[in-house]
Amino acid sequence: MIVFAQVIRDKCGAIMKKPERYTAPGGVFSEFLCHYLDLMTWFSQGKAITISADCGRQLGTEVFDHGALGIAYSNGAMGILVYSMLSSRSGEATVVGAIGTEGRFEVDLLRNELRLFSSGSADAQCIRPEPVDHPNLPYPGSFEQIVSFADCIRRQAPPRVPGEVGRELVALTLAADKSAKTSAKVTVL
Repeated sequence: MIVFAQVIRDKCGAIMKKPERYTAPGGVFSEFLCHYLDLMTWFSQGKAITISADCGRQLGTEVFDHGALGIAYSNGAMGILVYSMLSSRSGEATVVGAIGTEGRFEVDLLRNELRLFSSGSADAQCIRPEPVDHPNLPYPGSFEQIVSFADCIRRQAPPRVPGEVGRELVALTLAADKSAKTSAKVTVL
């Protein structure tokens, strides 16, 4: 299985205004790419074992503003993430998905579209959920996370996503940052 993400965004202004936001421990991988890395790991159904990053700095800051990551997972799945923070607003793209023996799926987060491809068919089944008027746009997941966390405390119940998942994601983002800085494959601890 291959899991993938293509993240092309207009972040030049944000980088120039507050570059330190993207150079703190974990760098751009913690601040900008963590959610995509999390989705890729979930899709893979494995744990990240190693990561290799080939990244660059086009804007003249310490921020890795574009690059590619290769991830090896414990179950043999491979992950590929390509990103750029240098796009114009009109050229933005954010797609995550997976390819396996049965077919592939792609989630286009900016267009609110899911595309399903069966093995042996070139035609995609497109699913477009109805837009939601959400109180916390453009980041609706943050609102649900806070509500869910408060509910877990109230009910004294475990969270839907165990803390180990968060720890593994932090380890992955720190390993990606180390790989980008050293140009070497890094074992995810």
